[in-house]
Amino acid sequence: DPNSLELIDKTSAYSNTQVLGDYHLDIAGRHSLNIQGGIQTEWDQYHHFLTIFSGLSDNDNPVVHPEDRLNTTRAEQLHTFGGYASFGKVHYDYDNRLLLSAGFLSDFRSIRTVKALLPSVSAGWVLSKEEWFPRNTGVTLLKLRASWGRMSGVSRAPSGVPPTDYELEPGKMAEIVGMTNFGTDAVLLEGRLQLAAEYFSKYNNNTRFLSQLPGEFGNAPRVSSGKMRSWGWEISGNYTDKAGEMHYHLGGHLSDSQNLVTAYAGQRTVSNGRLRVLEGFPVNSLWGFQTDGYLQSEAEVAEAPYFNSRITVGDVKYVDRDGNKKLDFGWGSLEEPGDLFYLGTDQPRYTFGINGGASWKGFDFSFFFRA
Repeated sequence: DPNSLELIDKTSAYSNTQVLGDYHLDIAGRHSLNIQGGIQTEWDQYHHFLTIFSGLSDNDNPVVHPEDRLNTTRAEQLHTFGGYASFGKVHYDYDNRLLLSAGFLSDFRSIRTVKALLPSVSAGWVLSKEEWFPRNTGVTLLKLRASWGRMSGVSRAPSGVPPTDYELEPGKMAEIVGMTNFGTDAVLLEGRLQLAAEYFSKYNNNTRFLSQLPGEFGNAPRVSSGKMRSWGWEISGNYTDKAGEMHYHLGGHLSDSQNLVTAYAGQRTVSNGRLRVLEGFPVNSLWGFQTDGYLQSEAEVAEAPYFNSRITVGDVKYVDRDGNKKLDFGWGSLEEPGDLFYLGTDQPRYTFGINGGASWKGFDFSFFFRA
């Protein structure tokens, strides 16, 4: 409307208060104990008020009448986020060879009273520090490590996103992410070669996915009804050395990662194409018809499942999974998918990367490749 006037009033306020404590104790020069703890409070509010006056007679000198409800539109948004958390951690170190730590995070968010108690533990053992470890083998450091912990997936709504999209249903917990790691680190060749290997397993409870509702209901809300598991491993290495005045380094890594949706409110509907979430399958699973070469003769054309009246010798041959002589989606369920097959996922499983560089008399060069 060219003859209109918009008045916008935006205000925001944010506060973050932290109280931290730290205590350190050394005993007999070999035992070290460190205790940390604290509390944090956070509050954030965003207020947006919009008024539109339309049907003005003069744009250069507008005259508005707030009482004119017919030509006045008002809108208001109020986003509020707040909560507090307490945390603590105890770390024990024995002679730089045995490392133990335990901690917790108690998280409370005012949005629908989300609460979470999140513990964590970790341990490390430096084998190369032990007296029985063989010397003069070129191994400078050999360490084993393990950890387990839980994290909360609660987050506030980004700017411009209604907070209801991020709120939880009454009685629902926040998304809880649990992680387990096992790894080893090694340093060889007088520190020139560093190696690391790690295995991880992660689970997500109360993952937020779109609810399964008929299209007549409009935009489906997100609900905390999902569970997902991820696992994999990674190995990496880096070599650093010098030749004369030139210093150089070369490194790389290789990893394997998989995931599986273990629960999603009983969602077992399949269709042709990519399915974002499907119970019992990875995220972004791909479904479609499976090929079986090409039609080689008229006899094969006659026996081929029907999908149009123009199929002939030389066309792609599809597998008739359900044996009903036609290509279809069945009842669109995992139990009766028709001729649909699970073809994999678009999520990459294996990734690798290479990096390196060199420097000489103030000149340096580096590169990085990942796939």
